[in-house]
Amino acid sequence: MRVRAKEGAPPSEPSPAVPLEPAVSPPVAATETRPGQTTRRQFLTYGAVGLATATATGAGLFRWGNRSASAQTAPGVRRISLDMTHRIETLVDGTPLYTWVYAPKGGGGGSFPEGAVLPTDKAADGTLAPRQMLHRHWASVFPERVLYMYEDETVELTLTNLLDQPHNWTMREDDSTYFDTGPLAPGETKTYTLKGLTPGTYIFEDDLDSTPKRGLAGVGRQPDGGEHGGVNRSLGLYGVLIVSPTDPWMAISSSGSGVHGGQVEFERQYVWIFNDHDTSWNALAQAGRASEIVIDTHLPSYFTLNGRSGVDSADGPGSGMDTRPCGMVRDPQKGDPGQLIRLVNVGLEIHGAHIHGNHVQLVRRALPFKYDPGDPLEIVPQLAWKDVVPIHPGDRVDVMLPFESPRDCATPPAGGLEFHYPMHSHSEPSQVAGGGLYPGGQLTDWILLT
Repeated sequence: MRVRAKEGAPPSEPSPAVPLEPAVSPPVAATETRPGQTTRRQFLTYGAVGLATATATGAGLFRWGNRSASAQTAPGVRRISLDMTHRIETLVDGTPLYTWVYAPKGGGGGSFPEGAVLPTDKAADGTLAPRQMLHRHWASVFPERVLYMYEDETVELTLTNLLDQPHNWTMREDDSTYFDTGPLAPGETKTYTLKGLTPGTYIFEDDLDSTPKRGLAGVGRQPDGGEHGGVNRSLGLYGVLIVSPTDPWMAISSSGSGVHGGQVEFERQYVWIFNDHDTSWNALAQAGRASEIVIDTHLPSYFTLNGRSGVDSADGPGSGMDTRPCGMVRDPQKGDPGQLIRLVNVGLEIHGAHIHGNHVQLVRRALPFKYDPGDPLEIVPQLAWKDVVPIHPGDRVDVMLPFESPRDCATPPAGGLEFHYPMHSHSEPSQVAGGGLYPGGQLTDWILLT
């Protein structure tokens, strides 16, 4: 069932609760380069040994409600204000990419949870590299396009469409039901209320490229199969909403298939957003011709992780804050928590996260939008330990990286060392497409300190 959100009274001036990037709308012809862009590193010499633990997050039901006057002052209200706009991003080889974006007002965001401190020990590139474990202490850093809230909070969402065509904001729950704001006309601003979200990882997007089925007034079936192409999501109108349990150092495990079948503690968490880009689509959108895009023509030439490719994912500006897990070796058998990685695929291709050094353990997962139980690539939830985690378009999988000492080591490693292990996609096209030969696509590394 598709339920349209109800708008409330005209919005008051929002106080940006989780702004993550400036609301930018640069000239269409503008380009920018990443300062400090480095040359490619050789990752082929990295070792591939060990084990790890993984998690996948699910999406819970949520309700849309009318905004009331009391909601502006009631406790537990988080205000988020987003502009639907555009900007120019720079890919790993310097290619400018026109992209749409939900841009939070108020500037760049920071760490979660509020009040927790970042590790004081950092590598030269800014990687968070503590040489001790402080449980329930270190903050995480979320990348761009990630918003967060707590499970008991209400979100007051204000949207402004600065683009020249109607767009919307939807969140999907499962194969049969999703909720949306309805289209916002160019220049229009509306405010909505979200409440009742359960802990998990959600993708929000513009799905006006869909062809909804006819039904009762205000209600329609969710587009099935190819009817939801994900074109507008591919062009940049997407984001991730993290709904945290009240205890911000816990994740919720899948029933019967998680680490403990309930809440699972972690030291820090990361969000890895996998995406793929057909630059010809972005060129059509820049020319105002996005409506001409045909889903069957999708041929991506760039593959990104948190908006970065190849060496930028490991050594580029900011990568050490949101892309590269780093921490002390620990013993999960003694209850020392690992670090949580939320894998999210907002692209249109299947990707496979292959993590060297440790296996990962599935904590919780959500069904992908296009779900085929007979697909041999689909994850079976009961298979808890993985070294490659397939993620379908729209899929969300949380994994736990245990930071164990590699089990294939003949002798325990000496103290004071750094072991760098790669993560790269096992989706073959992502390794050889634009931006350079392997490893020019979706890849990063993680750092084990002894």
